[in-house]
Amino acid sequence: MKRPALGATLTFGAAVTRGVTTTLGAALALGAALLALAANLAPALAQPVAPSAPASAPAAPIPAFDCIGAEHLEDDAFAIPFARAADGLAPAAAGPLEALLARARQEAERPLCILGHAGPQEGGAATNARLAARRAGVVADYLARQGLPRDRLRAEVRVAAFARGTGIPAGRSVTVVLLPAP
Repeated sequence: MKRPALGATLTFGAAVTRGVTTTLGAALALGAALLALAANLAPALAQPVAPSAPASAPAAPIPAFDCIGAEHLEDDAFAIPFARAADGLAPAAAGPLEALLARARQEAERPLCILGHAGPQEGGAATNARLAARRAGVVADYLARQGLPRDRLRAEVRVAAFARGTGIPAGRSVTVVLLPAP
């Protein structure tokens, strides 16, 4: 059996590698973003949160839910602004957060999707995914500290680089959507 020349093997390998480099790079960036989201949310989810405000009457447990398509809902959506490249709550977030809390306490059976965003001017795809995850986590932590049960909250990342054509806001914000009651 005749073996191919080493040069032929390398040429073939290089041609195959060039074809999958962009796909592999995008997959690695997405994987890094998901790991960052998990790392940012894990400590917050592991710590018990004592409510700082009295919660409304105990509600029945919220059934499992997902946030697929939540960015397309227009009713009961609250935009929480953030400064450029920042993941801390700014004073401008106080009004929308208070309005959101009032509505969420009034309708305790409705789950909340917390969608973190980062604008393209804030970094590359992986950087934006990590920033959006931190922003969503900060808002989820705040809402939990204010007495909303964690089973009503789901924090997710919405970054334009990974979700083309979905109407993700270019601004720096977190969008919180009260989903319809199950």
